[in-house]
Amino acid sequence: MLTSFFKALRRALLMLLALMVLASPALAQVERNEFLDVAFTCLEKGNPFLLRYNQITGAEVEPLFELGVPYFFGGKADKRFWTQYPRYSQRHPYQNVGPYTRDKLMIYGLDCSGYTCYIYTEAGYPAHDALMTMIMRTEREHHIYTHHEGERMPEDFTLLADTLEVGDLFVAAHPNLHVLMFIGTLADYGFTAADNPKLEKYLEYPLVIHAGENPQVADRFTNLILTDEFYSDCYPTYGGVCVSILGMDPADADVVMTSLGKTYPGLVLDDKGTILFDWTLELTAYYCWYRRPTVKAADLPQE
Repeated sequence: MLTSFFKALRRALLMLLALMVLASPALAQVERNEFLDVAFTCLEKGNPFLLRYNQITGAEVEPLFELGVPYFFGGKADKRFWTQYPRYSQRHPYQNVGPYTRDKLMIYGLDCSGYTCYIYTEAGYPAHDALMTMIMRTEREHHIYTHHEGERMPEDFTLLADTLEVGDLFVAAHPNLHVLMFIGTLADYGFTAADNPKLEKYLEYPLVIHAGENPQVADRFTNLILTDEFYSDCYPTYGGVCVSILGMDPADADVVMTSLGKTYPGLVLDDKGTILFDWTLELTAYYCWYRRPTVKAADLPQE
């Protein structure tokens, strides 16, 4: 009788273990990280990377805004960003750049460097330099790869991901300057071919988070403008904080969206239709991968 009891107990424990394995994303490797704790607050509620990060690491990161943070050229995390919080502030662009013109009232958010500087400073590190300075003139010991001969990043994207650390920045002239932060790979967040067979090829490719153009994010804020009278006088933005993948073959795309005359191939991540768009490297003329800081701002010598 005692033997039967232990056999039943063993079966119960094995079933519990199996349920625990099924409940956690398979093969996940992402660890709790101070940069990710900040970066993911700018994603929208229900974003799969935010959900999986919390589930895997035990973090309790909450989005600042239900719809995430929109792109705004020249936008910084200053007092203007928080004026109407928890609603979005509204501002006219500071200068005329592409579709962002001074005569248009727009929902205020962050631009690419405003976002990455926010991540660094909220994590306790110094804000990074101006983007062109980072590419061309900043001390070379901070560079992992550059566009210079003999210093270029590997063409094998899985090898590239292996050599990067969460928090490293990719700064590129594309042809306009842009900055993105490395956050790991699809496999790190527990994605598998079971989520989408087309993901299997890209499970070890580098993922980056950034404030930039993204037609799915743009649609989200266009809908907000159309449905919330508070924003009814605003012109639409063309993106916001999002996760992208590097190195995807456009021929593998599940969906292709267009915005501002550009095409955006992407892979569907979940049953909600979240799209992981490729951030194309084709137009990149100059770039550097910039190693994340390791010394907190409070520990630096005071001038």
